[in-house]
Amino acid sequence: MCRADYIGSFLRPAEVLKISAQLGNSQSSADELRRIEDKYVSDVAKKQLHAGQLSTTDGEFRRAYFHTDFLKDFSGVEVRDAIASEKTKDAFAPPRLVVTDKIQHSKSIQFRGFQIP
Repeated sequence: MCRADYIGSFLRPAEVLKISAQLGNSQSSADELRRIEDKYVSDVAKKQLHAGQLSTTDGEFRRAYFHTDFLKDFSGVEVRDAIASEKTKDAFAPPRLVVTDKIQHSKSIQFRGFQIP
């Protein structure tokens, strides 16, 4: 007997990408983005269950970068501008994380992602 589970990212729907970009430009609210993500997370979970998977993933629709999205919620860590590099001058570059104080796990980081709307 063999068991395999899918873990990873699904392509983000156009609506999620659009609202995410607008959030960066302050044209949309974080609550609006969350509402749209909830809709698509529900859809992708249903598709996985329909395909016979015993476990599901949220498709990582809420995630920009795993390490940034997780680590930015520690006290003492700040997200700053993109990493500067001559090789990524005109290309996509992730933001940099800067340790500004003693790092502490002062709040739940992933809990909200598991709450059912």
